[in-house]
Amino acid sequence: MNGKRMLSIAVVLILVIAILAGTTGPAMAQGLQSGNKGGQPGRLDFTAVLHGGVTEKFVLGPSDRNGGYVVDVTPLVVSQDGAYIEKQILPEFNGKMWVDMLTLTTPEYISPLRVHVQAYSTADWPQVFQADISLEPGSWDGYMVQPSAVAAGYVIEINPRGAGEPGDRVEKAVMQPEMPDGSWWDVLRLQIPADQSTLQAEVIVYQTPADLPVVMETELVAEPGVWYGMGVGDPLEGGAYIIEVTPLWDEPGQVERYTVQPECDGVNWYDVARVMVTPDWPPMALRITVYQVGGD
Repeated sequence: MNGKRMLSIAVVLILVIAILAGTTGPAMAQGLQSGNKGGQPGRLDFTAVLHGGVTEKFVLGPSDRNGGYVVDVTPLVVSQDGAYIEKQILPEFNGKMWVDMLTLTTPEYISPLRVHVQAYSTADWPQVFQADISLEPGSWDGYMVQPSAVAAGYVIEINPRGAGEPGDRVEKAVMQPEMPDGSWWDVLRLQIPADQSTLQAEVIVYQTPADLPVVMETELVAEPGVWYGMGVGDPLEGGAYIIEVTPLWDEPGQVERYTVQPECDGVNWYDVARVMVTPDWPPMALRITVYQVGGD
């Protein structure tokens, strides 16, 4: 990672959200497949309107389609100070089939927000994990993928097997650093709701390609419970991001959460990398690396 360009503008924004005028969900994401960009075989482009405090859902496609997704959400208007947009992509059963559902949420107090969404496929990325897994209701299942010292960000693809009940879903899927044997590993964690039937699924973890550009790399000692923010770039320049968090101390610790999301200061939007160490755990020395997919 040495010699990579580092953009490390600390942006201390309060965790609250952005937005202007809307879509009722879940809607099928309509867009066009374009040529390769950022090493991707295609992308899905569409616009939508988000409403404060409302969970907006968009179907990106059937879950059995090859590849996971990296998503860029670009606000098209200025919003209130402290506004932000959170996103996640997880499978849901819509009554007929399993679909990959993009969920976007914003704070309650913001005005309707018009956004542009670009979803990039990871179908041609290197695979570092593939397995058929049985997910038990409510169980926080974990699978060691590779040592955290390997320089890589990740995208998870989940292909549920067989039919489900309407509303069945994967509740949570993350890659996170853990220390199961005295050394740091990147661990896949999956969970379905406690009131749902056992789910059989093929799970694939993709690793960032070697030629994917690094747009930010920095190190910090993170105190527990602090929601650190670091400026990555301008959302209007386009491109999606993948964040990698690497522990630097061989001591136990726990990363609560990390992400890259758009945030507004009332005048401009910024793409901000965020990380938090779990409260009541010791401080952790971390390297934060952000990779860019697509963009100008």
